[in-house]
Amino acid sequence: MKHILFTLKNCSASLLDDESYIREMLINSATLAQSTLLDLVSHKFEPQGVTAVAMLSESHISIHTWPELGM
Repeated sequence: MKHILFTLKNCSASLLDDESYIREMLINSATLAQSTLLDLVSHKFEPQGVTAVAMLSESHISIHTWPELGM
């Protein structure tokens, strides 16, 4: 298992602010990585932004978004 860190820029602000989309993306990512998803926790900030953590048997996937910055 590798540790991979991404800083993505110029992303769609509307997708970065969409909690359902972020959750779906984490579930799809765990599936594509052939990992075992144990739990998924997310929070939608006001006025914008989402943070989420997918807990996996093998490790975890996390994301925190800043839609106002395109990140």
